[in-house]
Amino acid sequence: MRQNGQMMAHQTLRRLRRLATYATAAVAAGTLLAGAPANADVEIAQTGCSDSRSPANATNTDTFAENTETSLGNVQVRGGTIAGGSYRWGRVTQYNSGSHYVLFEMDTNNDGVANCYLRRQLGNLNYTNAMQRRSGARFRTCYAVLSTTLSCTGLTTRTAWVS
Repeated sequence: MRQNGQMMAHQTLRRLRRLATYATAAVAAGTLLAGAPANADVEIAQTGCSDSRSPANATNTDTFAENTETSLGNVQVRGGTIAGGSYRWGRVTQYNSGSHYVLFEMDTNNDGVANCYLRRQLGNLNYTNAMQRRSGARFRTCYAVLSTTLSCTGLTTRTAWVS
């Protein structure tokens, strides 16, 4: 009987070690897949957003959409002129500290689904890069608390779509 109990304890210990190994591998893989930025100024862009520019020196700036009804911060679609072109970008103001994100989406075919997005972890910068306005394109911004958030859809911390 004692030998049977020892065998069961040994098998349980082996299972626990195996689970710990799998859990460690999953955490490591999740960190790699999430692309956790080394610093808060790293921006992640989806395919199709490669022509973005920094709005730091934009002129004629204005706010085109804003959501101030969120306890996490105010989200805005901003716009202005960069190198002679008309651009839009996302910005969050009065936000809580922590590892949170601003997402900026562009819908190029007016179907209400983002065809491209920019995401930046809030830190030194509280805005995304800017996307040039295109005929028929719409833009919106949202505030996200998870690094895995890839869309503003369903979030209450988003602005309306604006051109």
